[in-house]
Amino acid sequence: MTIITRISCTGLALATVVVLVPLIGEQADAEFAGPTPLGPASELVLEGEGDNRVTLQSVDSHLAWGDKPTHRSYSEGWVSIGPLLDQLMRSESCNEYRKTLSN
Repeated sequence: MTIITRISCTGLALATVVVLVPLIGEQADAEFAGPTPLGPASELVLEGEGDNRVTLQSVDSHLAWGDKPTHRSYSEGWVSIGPLLDQLMRSESCNEYRKTLSN
């Protein structure tokens, strides 16, 4: 391979990179511009095989999948009251109340 062939191949490869890099960058920017908002929806229908269908909707500010009150999701919180109850039962006000009830 002659020096002119090597320079020509290197120049062609460099020209190809210079032309293609901006195109790839524009496509990447357009692809990751962010999610397209779908807008408000009154319900979401999930379809399974056959006639299996579940409709999710908001009823009284709760996620619901049916008409009955048991078809709604609720948030719950749990607290361990054992240590707090022990301290409360040892307090003087509870001791006086307990003495009053036991008499």
